[in-house]
Amino acid sequence: MTTSSPSPGSPSTALLRRRLGWPIVLAAAGVVVAGVVMARGWRREPPPDRSEQELIRSLPRMNAAPSFASSQQCRDCHPNEYASWHASYHRQMTQVARPETVLGPFEGVRIPDAGKTHRLFRRDDELWVETSSDTSDASEPSPAVARRVVMTTGAHHMQVCWAANGHGNGLDELPIIYIRDPRPGKSRWAPLEASYISPSPPDLAAKTNWNTGCILCHATGGVPGLEANGATNTLVAELGISCEACHGPAQEHVRLKRAAASGASETARDERKTIVNPVRLHPERAAQVCGHCHSAAIFVSERLMEDFLLSGSAFRPGDDLLQTRIAVLPARLSKAQNEAHQKANPFYDGSFWPDGMVRVTGREYNGLLESTCYQKGAMNCLSCHSMHQSDPDDQLATVGQDNQACYQCHAAYRENLTAHTHHEADSQGSQCYNCHMPHTTYGLFKAIRSHQISSPRVTSALATGRATACNLCHLDRTLGWAAEELSAWYGQPQVELTDEQMSFSAAALGMLKGDVVQRALLTWHAGWKPAQQASGPDWLPIVLAPLLDDSSPVVRLMASRSLEAVDGRYVVDYDFMAASSDRKAFSKKTLESWRALPYERRASLPARVFVEPGGDCDEATVERFLLQRDDRGLFLQE
Repeated sequence: MTTSSPSPGSPSTALLRRRLGWPIVLAAAGVVVAGVVMARGWRREPPPDRSEQELIRSLPRMNAAPSFASSQQCRDCHPNEYASWHASYHRQMTQVARPETVLGPFEGVRIPDAGKTHRLFRRDDELWVETSSDTSDASEPSPAVARRVVMTTGAHHMQVCWAANGHGNGLDELPIIYIRDPRPGKSRWAPLEASYISPSPPDLAAKTNWNTGCILCHATGGVPGLEANGATNTLVAELGISCEACHGPAQEHVRLKRAAASGASETARDERKTIVNPVRLHPERAAQVCGHCHSAAIFVSERLMEDFLLSGSAFRPGDDLLQTRIAVLPARLSKAQNEAHQKANPFYDGSFWPDGMVRVTGREYNGLLESTCYQKGAMNCLSCHSMHQSDPDDQLATVGQDNQACYQCHAAYRENLTAHTHHEADSQGSQCYNCHMPHTTYGLFKAIRSHQISSPRVTSALATGRATACNLCHLDRTLGWAAEELSAWYGQPQVELTDEQMSFSAAALGMLKGDVVQRALLTWHAGWKPAQQASGPDWLPIVLAPLLDDSSPVVRLMASRSLEAVDGRYVVDYDFMAASSDRKAFSKKTLESWRALPYERRASLPARVFVEPGGDCDEATVERFLLQRDDRGLFLQE
């Protein structure tokens, strides 16, 4: 990474870093999450402590970015494409906060949060939050402060709200989040900290400023407009990720189209040259359109970082992204370089597995760059994804939903698939992505497929702690079993394993004694239908019950979801944000419910999933592994 001094008259590098947050920019796909108490009484609304002028200044000026036209202009000629984009979560990535754009209730809601209480209320169509100290924790509580909610970010899995803070919009003013739970009636507000995979840096909220950080990927044509005094004069073409984020600024394209419609002669020049269609780009440049946001990357120089904070990103779709950004690929760096990155950015270590494979959502481009299918073939994001011919949930095109994506280059496997997979052709074990793109990436309360194409190897599992694809479907099987199968089928060398690895379910060991990322990923798999079909669900409550009192709120929530996928009766009335004593009691109650299963179902379960010969749970062994749990802090920037 090269560096240069700030330009004359620009903010100092120190100021830039305070405003931007961490000096390494890790472009992300999401934010954070987390418990709700309804107010039973009403009281007079407190007066606001922010001037209307400051509020207006904090909200980016829309339709103001130079050379951009806005999606409304695209709609006239491209109504179908506009409609499919409008239905996407990309459009809703950042919105002006209004009753119709905020997912959670904003009347009579109180959210307890580490000695404070956040009360949500409305003034007509305005949304407000009042924060007060809990009198039980402070002899002289500070006065209640009311702030208006300005914007929202996220709409798919969670939503965070932003309030003006004098230099843009921050989380320190409003450290709460709304979790959109797929289970009916389970969506809720919660404290911001409860949404992280593990404890976050203590000053994260204070460092998080939408105008100078999130704007890079959560708006189109964003210009932070950072001023020398730390204030921002922010411009955007649009909030959210709109047409021009992928197709480039369209002002000239629209002008030429309109001129052509009126018969003007100047339109003899091809108007296609004024707009970008990623489908027509070279695969490398097409991938970079997505990689601009879906990557872990740093600016090539401090000068470019300063330019971004002053006047926005220089990258436009069709450009060479690597002229302005360096994709962080730990496997290609020396130990000293990786240590330097870690020192500069507390999220660095958590974002990658020990071998450099990405393990946090939003960095799919980095995985693609490390894949042979990209390096030696034509694979890029559009090989599987589409913004317009897809379901908004994962933006997967039809070809990306099964083996057709891989058959584009590996047609030979089509004729005799089972000879390669050793599974029935119509089974999940014969779906290419389940073995070569398993769910080993965490983000937004779920496991996500790795975008680094790889093959399952026990040696990788031993070196990194990342579960093999075999053990992510066959949750009940040992690592020793996976080693034997991979050796017999593909000639992989035998490896030396411990008695534990030969005797107990690899997934169960990971859920009980793994680090927080391992626990979260494996807990998610316990609720994944293909894994339940391959390994059977009856034993899962034995290892999921202790996770209802896990140290991580995220793991607790995911454990409750997976238990509900086994049998909804296990988690009736469970609250992942309840006091630990209540959670422990619920964990015990869950095991008692499991013991109520018919004896034949329990007795048929193998010892490797902690079932004794008599059909009871081997609680002593479970407790022994729980005491070995890896509770070190890992920072993941989701």
